[in-house]
Amino acid sequence: MQEQATSPISNEKGTTNLVQINSSNQTDTNDAGTDEGNYSDAQTRTSRQASPKITREQDKLQGLLQELSTPTKGETDEDDVEGSEDSISQSLARLYQKASLAEKRVTKANQDEILCWYHYAEGFEKKVKDITDNNKKVKDQQARTQVYNFIIPHLPGVTKENLRKKTQKARNIYKLFKKIGVKRIKRVVSFSADTISKLTANQIQSIIDRFTNSTVDHVI
Repeated sequence: MQEQATSPISNEKGTTNLVQINSSNQTDTNDAGTDEGNYSDAQTRTSRQASPKITREQDKLQGLLQELSTPTKGETDEDDVEGSEDSISQSLARLYQKASLAEKRVTKANQDEILCWYHYAEGFEKKVKDITDNNKKVKDQQARTQVYNFIIPHLPGVTKENLRKKTQKARNIYKLFKKIGVKRIKRVVSFSADTISKLTANQIQSIIDRFTNSTVDHVI
């Protein structure tokens, strides 16, 4: 049986009437509010349960998007080409200069790499010669193996086979510039250390002959 409540309401004549209010309406309203609360809680729990299932790729993508969306201090829009003809010309000139400087840095880094491999091979060959000079019974290949064994403990993560291959490439660089002059390394612009190190014995000799059998300026 449903409970009823009365509420006094004044009519137009000023008399007071008692109006019955069905308490079941209040109950229905409370139940609806409870259902909405339960639904919201369920959504929250579902969201929390789904979070651990986000893949690592999605995390990386979100991180990248976050970085790309966050302006840095002092950031300017380099893609903005609006402005006078003079300002555009100046901007293009600055970009050209920046690109040229970057190119020079790459070239310098490449020359430094070639020079480092040259000195590495030079030191390697000197050590081999010291071993064979001190013990005439030790063959060249045996001496090289000893030098590899000396070096490898100081190169964690590098295998002896990889060290041997790298050393052989360095020897090619050393053989070439030892004959034509180490200062010529500064003339290398378009060829990487890796490209030069892969030259065959015949190619290296051909280059050496080109400089020793011609009137090309002598460089020590």
